[in-house]
Amino acid sequence: MNYPAWQLKKADPAAETSLAGAGCGVLLRRVLAARGCTDPAAAQALLGQGESLSDPFLLTDMDKAVVRIQEAIENEELMVIYGDYDVDGISATAILYECLTSQGAHVRCKLPTRGSGYGLTRAALESLASKGFKLVVTVDNGISAVEEAACAKELGLDLIITDHHLPGDTLPDAIAVVDPKRPDDESPFKDLCGAGVAFKLCAALEGCDPAELLEMYGELAALGTVADVMPLVGENRTIVREGLSLLQDTMRPGLHALLESAGCGGKPVTADTVSYSLAPRLNAAGRMDNAAVALKLLLCGEEDQATGIAERLAEINTERQQTEQQVFAAALQALEADPARTRDRVLVVSGEDWHPGVIGIVAARLMERFSRPVIVISMHEGEGPRQRARTGPVRPAQCAGRLRTASDAVRRPRRRGGR
Repeated sequence: MNYPAWQLKKADPAAETSLAGAGCGVLLRRVLAARGCTDPAAAQALLGQGESLSDPFLLTDMDKAVVRIQEAIENEELMVIYGDYDVDGISATAILYECLTSQGAHVRCKLPTRGSGYGLTRAALESLASKGFKLVVTVDNGISAVEEAACAKELGLDLIITDHHLPGDTLPDAIAVVDPKRPDDESPFKDLCGAGVAFKLCAALEGCDPAELLEMYGELAALGTVADVMPLVGENRTIVREGLSLLQDTMRPGLHALLESAGCGGKPVTADTVSYSLAPRLNAAGRMDNAAVALKLLLCGEEDQATGIAERLAEINTERQQTEQQVFAAALQALEADPARTRDRVLVVSGEDWHPGVIGIVAARLMERFSRPVIVISMHEGEGPRQRARTGPVRPAQCAGRLRTASDAVRRPRRRGGR
């Protein structure tokens, strides 16, 4: 079979020779060299135990975040963790919630819905302020919330942002903005997911080496890392390696029930298990219902309750699959009814009241089918959504592909026998 030249990435012969000296076989050194891993020491780190986890205080503003959170704990202030409705955001919320509650914090969790919109909103902040919260800590969102940060200050809310997305030209005015992709951030690893950043915050709060917390939170950090499709290199590889090992014999009733419900109980747990079996069920809650259902499962400490929640997630995921198929069929029919449209450089298709929780998946499926960028828009009463005048996702319009013309709980023992 002949592949287009742009699909082939040749390895540097000199790099292959270097890797051969490190004992790598022909196929392995060719793959490694093609991926840009040309140093024997780096190859050993990739194939061995992975890189050590760096000091969390190398992340800019981490010290400020820790000081303010510890102050809130000491003064018994009400604080809230503001997450996201995808697996990364849910996992990050669960990690930080368990850490803070173990330190005696008065903390609650807040996850947005697709109806309320992604990330911080003025309405949510006003509600939190009216309920007496003093501190808001975001996970997996907030780096673009410049206007919302100003709103928080007006309301007397202190704001700490932890995120991993690219910042805009202006950072939010907050007590701390912890994001490895900040231009002035000096931490060595930039590809952490939201759960990975939350994990580093927990290590900073505990004042320990992050590796010491892998047994406690490694499964959740690995869930977020794999589900958010982060590169499995460097520190991510270390987190995922340990997390998958823990997940294989998990002591978390929620994750055990999720594995059983997905038909993965007693089978080897790999990154594919997370990507194709666990993550879709957890994501389905945020797509079709309420992400709080998935968060409740991750934090659940009772096996019977966890089984019931996992069954509910399976039902929601089935509903998601059916809805996705209906919207995909309708979008495909609309495009194929006018064959000339399928030759456009960018495909745009819309439908009345298509479920906003599945149009992103539909866009990705259409992109794979037609090999070009796709935008899918959910219309309501003949109108599409209005984009807010700030950076961030546009919902409920979702696209797949790149547009070159676009602006561009209490701690417990981790293991037991019999699982």
